[in-house]
Amino acid sequence: MSNYDAVVLLHQEKLCRPQHVLFPAETPNGKLVVWGKPSKDFHPYMPLNKGVGKSLHDARDKLLVNFNPTAYFLRDLKCTYPKTFKLWYGSIGGDAVGLTWENAKKRGREEADETMPEPTSILKEVGDVGKGLVRGVYLIKAPKLQ
Repeated sequence: MSNYDAVVLLHQEKLCRPQHVLFPAETPNGKLVVWGKPSKDFHPYMPLNKGVGKSLHDARDKLLVNFNPTAYFLRDLKCTYPKTFKLWYGSIGGDAVGLTWENAKKRGREEADETMPEPTSILKEVGDVGKGLVRGVYLIKAPKLQ
């Protein structure tokens, strides 16, 4: 995890395939920016012990087919921060998302004049985007200034 500039840890029970996470991510050495509780609003899979209900109709109302909260979370981050950082995630099974800051030199000169917001404020917004799914956001390395 030290290869990334920031790490977003996800709640394993909120993933669409929690059984595929063979090695759960450990807490990285870095500054904790955001900590979140799991959401009670959604379950990507139906728990058999209490979610089935009394009839098939009740079960169909609770079942979310093709629901992948991590994919929607990553899509929202890519749309919100297209040139701020790159995302690294194992789509088959993983409970961590790595972020690397984009190099300001690669952007055009007109964009380089703009001031970049504080990395902690950006990461707090990342935690807000993934509220209910994000377990914690850690800042490992701040972006280099020009």
